Amino acid sequence: MKIVFDSSALITVSQTCLSKCISSLKEKTGIEFFISPAVFSEVVSNPLGIRRFELNAVRLRELVEKKSISVQELDRNSKEFFSKISALANNSFSIKGKALKIMHSGELEALALANQLHAEIVAVDERTTRMLVENPFALRASMEKKYSAQVSENRQNILELKNLFFQCGFVRSVELIALAFEKNALAGEIENTKKGLEAALYAAKFSGCSVSFSEIQDFLKGIRA
Repeated sequence: MKIVFDSSALITVSQTCLSKCISSLKEKTGIEFFISPAVFSEVVSNPLGIRRFELNAVRLRELVEKKSISVQELDRNSKEFFSKISALANNSFSIKGKALKIMHSGELEALALANQLHAEIVAVDERTTRMLVENPFALRASMEKKYSAQVSENRQNILELKNLFFQCGFVRSVELIALAFEKNALAGEIENTKKGLEAALYAAKFSGCSVSFSEIQDFLKGIRA
């Protein structure tokens, strides 16, 4: 299985001090993890010069150096695909005729790379990106609440974008953390108990992962104390 990371899920995993679970998951399951050059810049190159974010960047750079995560360039076709999905995504919704830019280079490159590699999964914590592909028409109501304004939609663009990724699945950092717990890939990072998993999931939530309290409780069901 191949999983392509967006910046958001990687940052969450690093901020919760669980970045080593990626290496462990690769060893235990054979999952291959990839990022695009834009994502590498967002999570490693750029933050290395900012003291507030430097520790996260160092952790994630180590994963790349150890080949736990591979940085994969986009080929020519994928660069054209990048431009296509950028045009669709950022012209799907508008306010008073002005298009809303809702996807940026890291997110777009992650999707383009997933298409290039025929990856089964894209890991992204940011809610807007997932909704745009999985449930785009519900996204409109969410944006109207966010901007306190009427949002218009381009139905043709929305449907075309959705159809491009109908075979691609999405996970968040919490799903990866739960999988790592199941495979005992968090050994040495947290205690292998229900409380340990609960702490890790809440840490992910408060580090930026879009997950509800009820979803966290669902993850914990069936796990012994």
